Amino acid sequence: MEDKVEYCANCKRHIAAINYVIHNVHCVRNIQLCERCEEPVPRSELEKHVEENHTVQACSDCGAPMEKWLIEKHKSSCSKRLTPCEFCKLDVPLDELQEHTTACGSRTEKCIICKKHVLIKDLKAHPNFCQKVEEEIYCGDCGLKVAEKYFAIHASVCKGRELYAKDEEEVYCVNCGFMVAVKFFAVHLSVCKGRELYAKDMLNKDYNCEMCGLKVPLNNVDFHMSMCQSSTSLRKSSVDIVCEYCQEEIPSKSMKNIS
Repeated sequence: MEDKVEYCANCKRHIAAINYVIHNVHCVRNIQLCERCEEPVPRSELEKHVEENHTVQACSDCGAPMEKWLIEKHKSSCSKRLTPCEFCKLDVPLDELQEHTTACGSRTEKCIICKKHVLIKDLKAHPNFCQKVEEEIYCGDCGLKVAEKYFAIHASVCKGRELYAKDEEEVYCVNCGFMVAVKFFAVHLSVCKGRELYAKDMLNKDYNCEMCGLKVPLNNVDFHMSMCQSSTSLRKSSVDIVCEYCQEEIPSKSMKNIS
């Protein structure tokens, strides 16, 4: 059977019937209801109660005015309360947190294992998918980079060895006088510093004409050759020919007169 209760009109509370008489005497003499919150408060502490709970105070986050006793409850839902960003840990007002988090999580950091740039928001899950970048070795035969674990196989079948050997042959550069590897020769020619010096040096040298044996300045070789060829042809046309009958030398131009 449930205990009977009595309602106290002074403090507006239900009291066990067995204690009601004692309670009522004490309550009427010492307890008073606060007019603002209707909470029973000792008469001697009513002024303090009003000061601590019902004085108006502004919220430190949003500035909204309210009674002190409501501040704590308000802060749990205040749109301006400072909330730490899950990525950078900075405190951001709640109503700006979503925008901040979206931007903050879109930043990237370089993974020290796979060397890839990963979104901040994906960093926690990244270790589950991260794959270490395999070291690559440069093949001196074909010039390709090959994964370290496959290099031994590659080296045994590399098709570039013969070509590489040819590339390693050296060619003499007439511009600067150096021997240059075939594979670098085209690049070397484009940057060779000896061209201008070589050209100037060659202008001061003479060329031995194969036709006439004369020494000709290099800057006049083209003109000399055109003239020398004509002169040589003319001389050849006037060379003496030995007659097969009398054994005398006769100018070739006179041979047509002999019948």
